[in-house]
Amino acid sequence: MDDDIVIEVTEAEFHAAVRTSLARLGLTYAELEDQARRRDFSTAQAHSLWTSVGGAVNTDLLENPVKYDDAILITEDGTVITVNLPANPEHFAEFAAAILRCTTVEHLDLTPGVSLWFDEDGRESWPYNPVIDALRNLYGSTDSTHGPVLITGYGERIEPLSQATAGRLLREINDTDA
Repeated sequence: MDDDIVIEVTEAEFHAAVRTSLARLGLTYAELEDQARRRDFSTAQAHSLWTSVGGAVNTDLLENPVKYDDAILITEDGTVITVNLPANPEHFAEFAAAILRCTTVEHLDLTPGVSLWFDEDGRESWPYNPVIDALRNLYGSTDSTHGPVLITGYGERIEPLSQATAGRLLREINDTDA
């Protein structure tokens, strides 16, 4: 047909997309390959990714293991983006306000060591965020959430999420029905 659209991607774009998909699933390519070998996928999304890219990946171009960024941003439309925190924690408030597109930020603890940051003044002016709400529901919260949310580690001060925590949160987000 004349109206069929074919989109061609470069090898670098393909591998970047695979890296992003693996990070969102909280898997390395070796783990995905092992699941395929055992025919026992951890999620339907992992099976779908293997069906799409299995065997076509040059693992040298993937830079395994997948490195997680320091924090997770869930935008108001439910898009999940991993981001790096500023090198100087003194600048976190400005960073969070900029990434959340607001003037003041507020936080609450999702779990010990994991904080959610959101627009303190404009919560009700943002649309409902079903993705972060579904994640919060996993941890017992029944409050509804509006607008973008930044997820970071938190101890005595703002900290990057550990790779294990980021992977767990990304899997939980991916597994929600939102």
